[in-house]
Amino acid sequence: MIMSNVISEEFPPSPYSRCVNVQCEPRLQALLLADNVYTDRDTGKIVIAGTFNRLWAKEFPTTFHRPTTAYVSLTEIRGKSTLELKFVNLKSGEVLMSSHAFDVECGNPLSSVEVVLPVPPFPMPEEGVFAFELHAGGVLLGSIRMALMKWSSEK
Repeated sequence: MIMSNVISEEFPPSPYSRCVNVQCEPRLQALLLADNVYTDRDTGKIVIAGTFNRLWAKEFPTTFHRPTTAYVSLTEIRGKSTLELKFVNLKSGEVLMSSHAFDVECGNPLSSVEVVLPVPPFPMPEEGVFAFELHAGGVLLGSIRMALMKWSSEK
């Protein structure tokens, strides 16, 4: 649930904001899956290594157990928002995996907030196109597609 995400005169919403009455949804700037995401000690910059949007398996169904990290960048957070990452079968709409809900908070909606979170193991039921979706208060903010494909030794 989005709490305290209210429009103020000091920080009016951008023309691209999704606002209903006096509440605005955070704006997703980036959603990436990677093998590793870490903060550089010298610069303080977040480093994203080994991004991917497709996976192969010798057989289905299976489960993806390799350590994976999601990088999320948001703006237009007005106060506190509760977020959730979901893995969804785009063919059926079924939610196959859901992260624990987590809160992000920011006092200035013009600032960007970066979140790095571990992705739990997720099912790979069949070949096809799936998506990792980011939700705030039950509202879809954006997604990244994930193609699951059968491994062929002819590649």
